[in-house]
Amino acid sequence: MLVFLTRITVAASDIDTFVDTRNSTMFPAVQEQPGYGGIALLRPRTDNDTARLALLNWWRSAADQQRWVDSPEHEAMASRTKDLVRSAQSSTYEYADDLSLTVNDSARATMISIGMHQTMPGRSAEYIAARRDIGNPSMRQAAGFAGISTCQTPGDVERFMVVLEWADDAMADRYYDSEEHLNSVVPAIGGALTTLEPSERYDVLMRDIPGVSKATNG
Repeated sequence: MLVFLTRITVAASDIDTFVDTRNSTMFPAVQEQPGYGGIALLRPRTDNDTARLALLNWWRSAADQQRWVDSPEHEAMASRTKDLVRSAQSSTYEYADDLSLTVNDSARATMISIGMHQTMPGRSAEYIAARRDIGNPSMRQAAGFAGISTCQTPGDVERFMVVLEWADDAMADRYYDSEEHLNSVVPAIGGALTTLEPSERYDVLMRDIPGVSKATNG
């Protein structure tokens, strides 16, 4: 599976129109497409004169995603918000099944964080093992944890994108401040990284996972 991250900028005055149009047209249609694996529309916590958004798409393959993008249906719907977009930049990542989790209430997450992790040369296997055997099992037991998508950058086995989903900030912070996280998870995972960069937090405007209840927030 692939994860596509698109960073979008629109004028602050157009944000509501953009989000409402996407939620009412594009998102219901994409959920019916072959190979579709999920979607999330996010807004970062800080903004100035423009509104930044992040769009995450999960697809079974690049061919499935491209088939949808090239379809007349997609073109017609995209045209409704095209003039609102000031810029859009996309990146593609490879979803790591054995390093990712989805729990039953994933679609009800109100906060998603996105972090980029760079391992030290030759230590990606150590990072993967720590994420799989220590980090993920620990988070799975945490109250409010809703899911994780761990993704690798194609052609760069030492760079990862980590998408974490939480019911709310308070529950996330409670876990991050816990002794288990600070004394066990952070040393195990952080020890393989060049730096442990802070993740950016986003409000969830829309989240859908096939087979899990849909959610649209605020």
